[in-house]
Amino acid sequence: MNLAEQNLETIQNEISNTIVELSKLNTVTENKLDKDRIEHAQDLSSKLSDLYAALSHQEKVLSDSFKKDEKAQLDATGKRYIFKDYRATNVMYRNGNRFDIYMPYYLFKGTNNGKGTGCKPGLQLLGIHHAISNGLSTYIAMLSAALSSYDEVKKHLAKINIHLSVTSIVKISKHISKLARLSQSAEKYLSGFNNTNTIVVSIDGGRIRIRS
Repeated sequence: MNLAEQNLETIQNEISNTIVELSKLNTVTENKLDKDRIEHAQDLSSKLSDLYAALSHQEKVLSDSFKKDEKAQLDATGKRYIFKDYRATNVMYRNGNRFDIYMPYYLFKGTNNGKGTGCKPGLQLLGIHHAISNGLSTYIAMLSAALSSYDEVKKHLAKINIHLSVTSIVKISKHISKLARLSQSAEKYLSGFNNTNTIVVSIDGGRIRIRS
C-alpha cells in the first residue's frame, strides 16, 4: 500500500470519526442546545465538508484516468522524467481546514547539474494552486473583486476562520484572474465550432530569414 492509499484510509477514518462526533450532539437531553454546542456542530459540519473534498481529491489521484492525464501533461514537456515517490501537499479547503493530499512526485532528468528538478503535475490537474483548493481560490477571487482592498478580504476571511496573508490573497486572486482571461480567449476562438468541425492550422515560413 503506497502513501496515497494510506492517506485515503486516514481521510475515510477521519470522516467516520467526525460523523460519530456529530451524532453525539443529537443525543443531548436538553430541549435547547447552548451556543457552544451550536458552534461546535457548525465547526464539525464545515470540517466534514472539507474532508469529503479532500477524499474526492485523493481518490482522483489514485484513479487510472488521472494517471493518464498526468502522463500526458508530463510527456508534453518533452523532457525525460522518472517517478520518485508520493509526497504530501497540505491543502487548505473551502472552510479553512487543511488536509494532506499525497500525489506522485516526478524528477526531470538532466537538469540542475544532474541532480534533477521535481514537480507534482497532479496539483494543477486538481485545480490546487499555492496549496489552496479551487473552491476556496475562486471564493477569494470573488471577494477581492467585490471588496475595496485585499486587507478587507483578509479580515473577512479571518471572521470565518480562514487565515491567509495579504501576499497569499494577492497571488491567488491574480492566478484566478489569469485563468479567467485564458478561458475567455479560448471561448473567443472556439465560438462557432462544435465537435463535427475540423480545424486546420498551417504556417508559412517563406519569409523567415535563413541566412545571417
